[in-house]
Amino acid sequence: MSAISASVEEHTRCATEMTASSQEIGSAIGKVASVSEETSSAAEEASASTEDMSSQIGEMTAMVRNLDELAEGLRQMVGRFKVKVVE
Repeated sequence: MSAISASVEEHTRCATEMTASSQEIGSAIGKVASVSEETSSAAEEASASTEDMSSQIGEMTAMVRNLDELAEGLRQMVGRFKVKVVE
């Protein structure tokens, strides 16, 4: 009977170790899932910021073109005048 008791104790010990290992693995998987969610959230925020910046760049480009057109109109208006140098 002693061999059977030893075998049962060994199986019980192995089962306990396997349970503990399974719990550690489950905890590690939970941590990986949490990091994945944080990374995904950060990526979404970065994407939204990039879209906003792209939109702002488009608006600024339109403003620069408008300013360039105004400057050209001003150059043409000023170009009509003749400056006479008096010595």
